[in-house]
Amino acid sequence: MKKRLCILVAALLMLLPTALSAGSLAAADYVSIKELRETLPQRWTGEYVVENGAYKQLEKGDTVSVDVPIVVPEVDAVPVVRITWEPPIEGLDESFYISGNGWYSKGIGRNFPMEEMAFPLMEEKTTFDPELPWEDAQAIAIEEFKKYFPMMRDKELTCYFHYSYGESEDNGFQCLYFYTTYHGIPHLLSNGSFLHTVKSEAGANDLTDPPGNVAMCIKRPGQFWVNIATSKEIGVEIEDIPLLPFEEILKAFERQVEAGHAYSLNEVRFGYMTFIDPEKKGEEFVLLPVWAAKGRTRGDLTIPFDLKTDQVVKDRSAYGCNSIVINAQTGEVYDLTGDRRENRRYVPDILTWDEVN
Repeated sequence: MKKRLCILVAALLMLLPTALSAGSLAAADYVSIKELRETLPQRWTGEYVVENGAYKQLEKGDTVSVDVPIVVPEVDAVPVVRITWEPPIEGLDESFYISGNGWYSKGIGRNFPMEEMAFPLMEEKTTFDPELPWEDAQAIAIEEFKKYFPMMRDKELTCYFHYSYGESEDNGFQCLYFYTTYHGIPHLLSNGSFLHTVKSEAGANDLTDPPGNVAMCIKRPGQFWVNIATSKEIGVEIEDIPLLPFEEILKAFERQVEAGHAYSLNEVRFGYMTFIDPEKKGEEFVLLPVWAAKGRTRGDLTIPFDLKTDQVVKDRSAYGCNSIVINAQTGEVYDLTGDRRENRRYVPDILTWDEVN
């Protein structure tokens, strides 16, 4: 018995330095957003052999190539931000056409010919009107938001989509989408991130959480159609939080590609995702940092990457998810397709600098 006890103690002593070393390493490995950006490659490039194929699209053992930009905001801190709903807009005059003006979204037009919304996408970046040059359209659209909608005057916006739509080179409009941006960090993911809704996430108004983007179709200054689906900041709860180094995040992305979750990717971007405060459900929400790899992806490995095959797919709504999303502090990969847990979007434990220093 004594001999067995000695062996057990010896084994525990051998494990102890490893555990301490791993704990120290984990603490030392966290970085600030500034340190992360300084050591970040401009692009993620690599080739990966996939473990799970997709019907008529990808075979097991095929190689998926990745060569995408890594987009990180030029900020010095990542605060934990608390947000709420943006109320309906008041004081709109008769020059506006209002299709919706609620807590979730606002659809508003001004001198914009609605029949032109059916114009096709142009292949080239086109300037239709000298008052709206292609290269200045983003800045002009932001000024239009601030000019006509008072609650937009203090908001930061990050453009992520800009295309020309027209019937000719002389008649068309610019279409632009923006992320609502808090403290320099775009709000990437909100209530539409998870495929399936969960009743427990809704508040008293049956709404889950506010979205995080705005869009404008603009013909020239003063002539536009907008969809404002954004939120309102309450305040900052923590001024800055530590992040995992990108090497750890990249390992998680690579495992997803190797498993067969990505056919092709367009970009990897750092930003915020909305989490629910269970004590103030439906009223207040918390923004925490994530990484999102966007492109032709799938959460369910049993389905093809899109419906361009003859495979029968029972749940076609599964194609509503086009991102692989990873928690920037823990490296957890979110199951946007299959996770239906009631607490899946509750605010998780937030690691602070005091805990890692």
